[in-house]
Order: sequence, then structure tokens, then C-alpha cells
Amino acid sequence: MNQQKLTQEQSGRLLTQTQQTPPVNYLNLEQDGMNKVEELFKTNNVTENSLLNIINEGNNEFKSVNGRNMTYSEMRSMFG
Repeated sequence: MNQQKLTQEQSGRLLTQTQQTPPVNYLNLEQDGMNKVEELFKTNNVTENSLLNIINEGNNEFKSVNGRNMTYSEMRSMFG
């Protein structure tokens, strides 16, 4: 019971901390990634490496603005 409460408190702080620092427009990063994936489908070039490259490009752009890598939850919310 205490462990569950502690986990909820920790996740609450993390969420609050993440919400306070949104310098990158997440929707723009997500939309850019979706446009690149659509282009891959049009050219029939969808591979694991091409998809990872899109995610890495988004992460690099995020990192250049925020000075840190995306958290797992940020990456999942943008790239699914």
C-alpha cells in the first residue's frame, strides 16, 4: 500500500515537472513525423531503419531545444 502511494506521488511530481517545461511544440514534432511516415508509405520505403531515423530526428530536434532527451512517455505520446 505504501509503495503504491509513493509511486503515485513520484509520478505526480514527474508529470508536474514535465508540464512546466514544454519549450518544444509537441504537435509540430508529431506532425512532421507523420508527414515523413506518409511519404515513406507513398514511396513504399517503410523499413525499421527508416522509421527509427524519423524518431531519432524528432528526438534530436527535441534535444536541441530542451537540452535533454525525450522521456519514454514523451516519445510514446508523439510517435505512438
